[in-house]
Amino acid sequence: MIIGVTGGVGAGKSEVLRFLHDEFHAVILEMDAIGKKLMEPGEACYDRICDLFGNEAVKEDGTLDRPYIANIVFHEPDKLEALNSIVHPAVREYCDCVIRETQNQEKALIILESAILLDAGYDTVCDEVWYIYADEKTRARRLRISRGYSDERIRAVMSSQKSEEFFREHADFVLENSGSLEEMKQQIRERLADAKPKSIEEAEERPET
Repeated sequence: MIIGVTGGVGAGKSEVLRFLHDEFHAVILEMDAIGKKLMEPGEACYDRICDLFGNEAVKEDGTLDRPYIANIVFHEPDKLEALNSIVHPAVREYCDCVIRETQNQEKALIILESAILLDAGYDTVCDEVWYIYADEKTRARRLRISRGYSDERIRAVMSSQKSEEFFREHADFVLENSGSLEEMKQQIRERLADAKPKSIEEAEERPET
C-alpha cells in the first residue's frame, strides 16, 4: 500500500513519519530529502543545475550553494521553473524505482511525503492521500521551538503554501495533529486497521460473473 502524506509547515509530518516507520515498518520517501540528495556532486541533477546557474552556484568544495540558488529562483520565476523541470522528474524516477524494488520485496507500506505532493502529481501513484492538519497557533509554536523561526518568517512561509481548504478537498484522510502524540498515533492505528490498496478495493467491488 502506498500512502501520500502532505500538509503545511509545522503540522508535525516528521513525527507522523517516525511513528509509521517505527510501528508499521513503513518505507519512508521524503521528496525534499531525495531532491537534496540528487543535487549532490555525482548525482542525477548536479551537472544540469551547474549548467543552469553557472560556476557562481558552486562552492569551493564542489557542492551547490543552495542559498545562492534559492535567492535567484525567488526573483526569477523562469529559473525556478527550469530548476523544477530538472529536479522533479529525477525525484519521481527515484521514487518509482524504490517503489518497484520495495513491492518486489513484499513490504506492506510505502509512504511518500511532500508539502507539494498534490502539486507535483504524486497523488496519482498513491492508494490514499493523508493531510496532516494542525491549527496555525500550534504550527507557529512548533516552528519557533524546532527551527527558531521568527513570527515574520512563520507568516511568510505559511502564506506561501496551499490553504487548509485545498488540502482537505484533495485528501482521503485528515489526521488531526494539534493534540498529543498519543492522539495522533491512535488515529493512524485506526485508519490503517481497515486500509487496503486500491487494487484490492476495486477487486472486491467488482461484481461476480
